Amino acid sequence: MFNLMREYKSYLEKNCRYTQDTVVNYLGNLTVMFDNLQIQSLGDIDSYKVSTAWRTTRWQNIDQGIEVSENAENGYLTAFKEFLRYIEDRGYLGNEVISEIIRIPEKTPEKLRGLNKAEYQRLNTFLPYHVGNDTQRKETALVSLILSTGCSITEALSLMVHPSGVIDLETEDIVSGDFKVEDEKINVYFGGIDNPEWQTEIPYGTAVLINFYLENRVHRNSIMFLNSAKKHSPVRLSEAAAERMVEKVLRKAEIETKKGLGVEILRQTAWANGLGNKAASRTRRIISLQSDENRQSSEERRQALLKKFSKN
Repeated sequence: MFNLMREYKSYLEKNCRYTQDTVVNYLGNLTVMFDNLQIQSLGDIDSYKVSTAWRTTRWQNIDQGIEVSENAENGYLTAFKEFLRYIEDRGYLGNEVISEIIRIPEKTPEKLRGLNKAEYQRLNTFLPYHVGNDTQRKETALVSLILSTGCSITEALSLMVHPSGVIDLETEDIVSGDFKVEDEKINVYFGGIDNPEWQTEIPYGTAVLINFYLENRVHRNSIMFLNSAKKHSPVRLSEAAAERMVEKVLRKAEIETKKGLGVEILRQTAWANGLGNKAASRTRRIISLQSDENRQSSEERRQALLKKFSKN
């Protein structure tokens, strides 16, 4: 078990990109579960013990009876489920899948580590050469945008460009959808240029990579990211497809990440480098959670945006 736990610790650090505090908490909570369930080797892990952990460990006694323990659900059980998935994915339990016995909300730790210096340099070196076809150019434009602004996938996919299908990088004060050159700086406005939620400057190199994608796609459109340039009536790229693209690029650049964390790792990298607007992103998240009966849900807002932009 010692060698396995050492491998697992490396996985949490390198693939999951968890901070040192998170790794320590995961391993500490996992040790508690092992002690409670008398697990000393992989052979001691079975569906009965996992079911026992699920039935009994998540409850705590209170004066009014019992209730779900936040510490167990967000601590012990999360750590145990993560470990179970790890050993299942590597075939240590044969074909048996027992991690799904533990049914808890999927959560990603709020703090993740971004790319280290070597990975950051490797990705930036890789991107300008990943432009051999329309898909690669789109992948490069998307990754470069997130890496240089820290924007979310939803924000990236909502962006519009000039009706001509590109971004005017030369003319001052010409509005190109959500982009505008001002004082020799290329600014992007997230949420619309007239009343943006936040805005930031993008590097000229990023703008060039985006325009290289836009200039060479088959269909010119004011929607920045289309699902496929081969279709007669292309539509906006979906969030799921965009997330897969990001993780595909990271793999090609030989950067290890856990599935589903690629976008967040790029955002953390941007913020660590002082790019984009982390404070604005956090503010939007808090606002979206407020219980205001007049506030639309995020999905309703997204659909409204899609309906608005589909007319362009």
